[in-house]
Amino acid sequence: MESLRHRLARIVQAYMDTVPRLDSQIKMSKEARVAQSTVQRILAGTQGATIDVLEKLATAFGVKNPQYMLLERDEVELLTLWSRMGIEEKNTVLGFMRIKHQANEPAQDQTFLSGALLPPDIGRASKLDSGQSLNQTTPKSNDKQRQKKPRTEKR
Repeated sequence: MESLRHRLARIVQAYMDTVPRLDSQIKMSKEARVAQSTVQRILAGTQGATIDVLEKLATAFGVKNPQYMLLERDEVELLTLWSRMGIEEKNTVLGFMRIKHQANEPAQDQTFLSGALLPPDIGRASKLDSGQSLNQTTPKSNDKQRQKKPRTEKR
């Protein structure tokens, strides 16, 4: 499995290859406002990036969400499309994915849908029964009723 350092190095290099104004380490370091040696070490895979550096790199490349800097292009596209969908569309897509996954790998563990590292809607949807939808919520007890205590009279 590819380390995050090497993945970041590969992705930063790919951005630099596709963004002409940032096609060198010097240009990249000036635009991102980080040391050129930092860019060099990230590209060599010998240094990881702090959150601050990752945010600066993302800003330099025009990536709106710095978390996307570690994603492949198809993953970014998937999340972008997902964020534009309504609840019904998301339910349809998740239903299709569940059916497709079960048909292809019926004995496989479905822990990829655990929701641990997924956006909230995806995580919630993965835990729902097939008859539920994302917009259904569990009934909540009335907090005010629970907090009411019988009043005792002071004499």
